[in-house]
Formats: sequence, structure tokens, C-alpha cells
Amino acid sequence: MDYVILDLEWNSGYARKTSGYLNEIIEFGAVKLNEQMEMVDRFSMLVRPVITRRLNPTVRRLTGLTDLELKKGVPFTQAFHRFRKFLGKSVLLSWSMSDLYTLEANCVYYFGSPKLLGVNEYADLQVYCQDMLRLDSQNSLSLMSAAGQLGLVSGEKQTHRAADDAILAAGCMQKLYLRAALLCYIRWVGESFHEESARSIPLEELRTMLRGIYFNCGQCGSRVIRTRRWELKNKGFVSSFRCPHCDAFFDGRVSIRQKHDSIVTVKHILPKEEE
Repeated sequence: MDYVILDLEWNSGYARKTSGYLNEIIEFGAVKLNEQMEMVDRFSMLVRPVITRRLNPTVRRLTGLTDLELKKGVPFTQAFHRFRKFLGKSVLLSWSMSDLYTLEANCVYYFGSPKLLGVNEYADLQVYCQDMLRLDSQNSLSLMSAAGQLGLVSGEKQTHRAADDAILAAGCMQKLYLRAALLCYIRWVGESFHEESARSIPLEELRTMLRGIYFNCGQCGSRVIRTRRWELKNKGFVSSFRCPHCDAFFDGRVSIRQKHDSIVTVKHILPKEEE
């Protein structure tokens, strides 16, 4: 299984075609990692805008891009098809869902349908890293903050380009990668990213399923005892456990989602949070 980490830059403008504002994509940046977390390929492409030909001053300052550079870019349709070829059958990841929602909105604008995304599975890398770092889920973790905590950067970057941010996000993933843990965050794409890939499961059914969840101790292999109630956190359930045989303590996470006509349950052990 390969993973593609995507980052986009966009410029907001009023689209007469739809009589509304659109975050028009102006740059694709992506890197591909294999299961050994080795970077095996990169993708970078500027997109020539059509909705508004002038960059917002804030976007110009953040990216360092100029109107002249973007004029040399390729049409969105061409950039997207090249990216989709680069993606292949890889799992798509991005730092938060905003890039994926923006990509979907641009596909709707240019192609008339989000179904042309050609993505089968995706994951929110921000949520994954936030959980692995054991941070408060009430506050969104910025890419720069995560990279700083992991020792990948020092200080704030002066400019934000798609390829550079994709490489930085990939670095965070390399630092925190646990295959069994990441599987809990990978979701199946439905008709669109806005459509929940996991259809709603009745609350009582969830409670029944959680009562049947158990973990084995990672040290001695014995069945462990849950020591507190399940807590909903970042689209998964987390609780604490204790092994009655070796007195080891750890936290466990469970992800329950409905995929097509079956319910998939994935569980993994988290490092014990320090008191």
C-alpha cells in the first residue's frame, strides 16, 4: 500500500458561472510514500486560474507566487488528470479536510461532478497526528506546530508552497507512522468527501458493539480490564485498560464504521498518556 500526501494552494474569487465564490486551486503539491515510509515520488504543478487572474494579496504574501508565474501554469483539468495518474491506487491523505473539500469543489466546477475525483480511500493526516501526539482534539493542530513538536522545523516558515508543505506533512507521517493505528483513520470515499463514508450506526448498536470489544496486553498477552468509560475522540472511541497479570497500563482506540453492507471494526493500542 502506498500513501500520497496532498497539499493545495488556492485563491478565492467570484465565479460568474455558479454565481458564487470558489477557492480556485492554483497549485498542486504531493509526495508518495511506500509502506516503509520511503519517499518514492513527488508531484508539483502550477494551475493557470480562470476565475480571477489576480492573486489575493494575502495569498501572494503567503506563497510568494506572482500573477506572471501562474499565467505559465496548466489548466486545472490537465493538472487534475496528471495528479490522478500520480495518485493511482494509493491512499490519499491531506492535512485536515479543507484541501479535499476544495479539490471536490473544483471538480464540480470544471467537470460538473465530484465523482471524477478517482479516489478510493483517504485519511485526515491532521487528526491522525493529533491523536498520536495525544493532543486536545478541541483545538486543531497546525502543520507547522506538529512539525515543530517533532523536531522537523524551527520557527515559522516565511512562505507556504504546496510541494514544500506536502513534504513537511509527509515528514510528520514518517515520524508517527504505525500501520495498525493508521488503518483506523482510512475511510472509503462515497459519492463525495462531504458524504459520510460510514453511514450512521444506531447509538444502541454502537453501545452493544463496544461492550464486546476487548484488548490483550501487549506485554504478556493476557486479557485486560477496561478502567474507564469509552470516550468519543476524533471519530473513534478511546478508553484506558489495565492488565491484571502484569499490571501494565495502556490506552486503546476503536474505530467503527459501516462500509457498504458490512460493519468494520479496527482497534489498536495507543501509548499510555502520562499523568
